[in-house]
Amino acid sequence: MATPTDFAEANLLLVGPEGRDDIIPLPVRRTDDSVVSRWELSAEEVREIAETGVVWLSVIGRTAPPVYVTGCKREVI
Repeated sequence: MATPTDFAEANLLLVGPEGRDDIIPLPVRRTDDSVVSRWELSAEEVREIAETGVVWLSVIGRTAPPVYVTGCKREVI
């Protein structure tokens, strides 16, 4: 699983509800109209994505907000 990572512009740490040890804290940059997070992939994950061209996004809850996934080197805010 990709790992959420801190970055210089992060201004908030999102955490799961009490008792949910399976949710990793997520450093984000929150603005008036967006929330951006940064994720790092293991070498194995990079290889698998290169082979399959597939990335999965899961959102906990009953609906999904508008999202996008990018692979650019720099932060997109």
